[in-house]
Amino acid sequence: MMEGDSGADTSAASARTSKACERCRKRKVKCSGRQPCEKCVHLRRECVFAESSNRISVSEAYLRRLENQCRLQARVSSGSQPPSTSTAPAHTTATPSATFEAPQTSPHQFSAVSQDRSATVDTDTSDADFALNPLINSRSFIRDGRGRPCFLGPSSTWSFCRRVIAVLEGCGHQGDRLIYPMNLDGVAFTVSWSHLPDDAQPDVSGLPSIDFSLYLYNTFQFHLGQVYRFVCEDSFEPLLHRFYQDPLGIAKSNRLWFAQFLLVLGFGKAFLAHTPDTSNPPGWEYASRALALLPDSHDIFGDRLTEIEVLCLAAIYLQALDMRATAFKYIGQALRLCFISGIHRECPEETHGRALSNRCSNLWWSLYALDQEFSALIGAPCSIRDEDITTPLPSDVVSSPRAMALTLQVRLSRVTARILNMVYAVGGPLSSSFLPETRSILCILADLSLELDNLIGPRREGAVGGLSRVSTHLTLAYHHCIVLTTRPLVIGILTKCISDANSPSTQQPLQLQSPISALLQTCIDSAKAVLQMLRALCDLDLLETFLSSHLEDLFSSSVVLCIVHTTAPHFLSTTTTTTTPNTTHDFHHPHSAQQPRWATDAHYILDRMIQSGNATAGLRKAELQQLSILLAQTPMTTISPATPVAVSEAGERGSGDAASGESMHAAGLQSGAGVSAPGSGGDASHARYTGLEDEDGASLQPHASAAAAGSEDWGFDPFTLHSGAGFGRDNILMLAQQLADDEGVEGGNGVAQSLLELWDV
Repeated sequence: MMEGDSGADTSAASARTSKACERCRKRKVKCSGRQPCEKCVHLRRECVFAESSNRISVSEAYLRRLENQCRLQARVSSGSQPPSTSTAPAHTTATPSATFEAPQTSPHQFSAVSQDRSATVDTDTSDADFALNPLINSRSFIRDGRGRPCFLGPSSTWSFCRRVIAVLEGCGHQGDRLIYPMNLDGVAFTVSWSHLPDDAQPDVSGLPSIDFSLYLYNTFQFHLGQVYRFVCEDSFEPLLHRFYQDPLGIAKSNRLWFAQFLLVLGFGKAFLAHTPDTSNPPGWEYASRALALLPDSHDIFGDRLTEIEVLCLAAIYLQALDMRATAFKYIGQALRLCFISGIHRECPEETHGRALSNRCSNLWWSLYALDQEFSALIGAPCSIRDEDITTPLPSDVVSSPRAMALTLQVRLSRVTARILNMVYAVGGPLSSSFLPETRSILCILADLSLELDNLIGPRREGAVGGLSRVSTHLTLAYHHCIVLTTRPLVIGILTKCISDANSPSTQQPLQLQSPISALLQTCIDSAKAVLQMLRALCDLDLLETFLSSHLEDLFSSSVVLCIVHTTAPHFLSTTTTTTTPNTTHDFHHPHSAQQPRWATDAHYILDRMIQSGNATAGLRKAELQQLSILLAQTPMTTISPATPVAVSEAGERGSGDAASGESMHAAGLQSGAGVSAPGSGGDASHARYTGLEDEDGASLQPHASAAAAGSEDWGFDPFTLHSGAGFGRDNILMLAQQLADDEGVEGGNGVAQSLLELWDV
């Protein structure tokens, strides 16, 4: 009996030797593990052991995530898998129906946390685990109908919409589930072409007359040639006249030029098309012949500059057909030819001559801007390092408005590259990189806003009608940079609102800190400004219905506003327009007779594009309808505007009313205004622009005049960045300074901490 007890005691002692009393632990000596331990008994000291369960503090959102994982695991163990979504096109498409992979996690699979991470709580790393951009550190692949994986690029608007839809579909809606098309790459049109062998004779039949060809060429120059330089004007027209004197001879001896000529004709026909063609895209009768003439990859000894121009034109045309992957491939090929030709380095006039040197410079910078744009569209990282470029900017060589326009386009493209490389970088914690990079980007945009107004202002003052393609193109690119920078906040807020709605412990709606509110409001205001500008262009018949740029800007802004309308309605204007209830046309509230003014404008612009034969616009409209339906079906909380904060030197403070949607945000930001102009706090026109003051109810009707689409109805000029639109240099710098000040707040109470909480779902 005693022997047994002794064995039990020995076993117990050996099992407890991994613990030490506080005195032995402090002295760093071996403890017997008994209570009292041998050393404390020998020294006749009190033997105290720490509590067996250490207490640590973690965020409530982290505990909710663990609860969600437990619930999901229980569902999986019981044989109830999360619902998967199959999507099949309701119309004839070039790509089979596509299916999302069955989610392995909760709807928060798009949060920044790896779902197979250990559940062990670590107070030093738990917050950092959630501080990653949800568009980067989430599952980035879907499967199409053939089971092939498709990559979701983090900066791609199409991918952004698919990610949001996947989050909403993962919530497990009950009842009937609609089947939606995924609209993968190349779905809009079914087209194909075959390469024409080098020794084959080009087809010169069925071409327009010389006068109509010149008309199509001038149309092409109006739409594409004012910013980009993908046609050498000094050589193109002389060759065009020679071609009509000897068509077959010029086509055979100048094969690349003939392909360029056919693409110019195809673009011209597409720009002039006003009726839909269900069989082929506009201009395809010429573009298909041009694509067949493109040289093989092994032929690198021809006219490289013309080949680069032709590849870029082919990429732009295919991008307009929503063939994003093929277009990006052609851009990459053109970029490699640039490196081989060395035009990314300065081409001295002494060796090249002035005309050739200018052509190389203009072509390089046009391709540079196009590559950055397409990289953002498809969600690819930038492939150009600015430190490797020595070619001078166009404005450094020639002093002209056209050269300045291309220079500003390049500078905006550099901002896009910075956004892709930093905001959407892989592996970096958002709390440590997002804020500094956002602040840096805001400072760059602040300087650009002044330069843009210096270019756009005089052109507008001297122009009949007040708008030009250059001004609108650059201004839309400016706002797209803002939306692209701040868009990760939107999906973070969405997942947070869904998480809070499913958590019984949530007592009150999420209230964003002032700088975060300011960033979100800036994103919203740029999105609204894009729609306002596109509506004005639409009423002036200047809307680009073929190229992808205006549709991309429209889709990007509409997706953001759709989400914000559900998750943060107080940040948007309450103005609505009355429409006829139609489940097909109203993509925001399918069964409502009223919709927000921005939704009315977006709907009207999309319809104009569809009526002009843009099949891709129909796909984007269907995706917006799908997004709106899922947002309406998903339970979620809403966020509240931030508490007013005084930031200006004058000590001005705003007064907010969440119920009416009026609020003043940090950095002098009036809700709806992005950034309020200095000294304009009580300006009526500026307040009307914000959309959160009491409005007169005026709305932009489908057939309103261009003047009504401008300053009269909106209370501001959406094309003026420096003064009227609320995106002036001083005001953006004020927001950047507020981010810097709040980032330095001690104790973790700054913007970084808010971001940690926002993505901690």
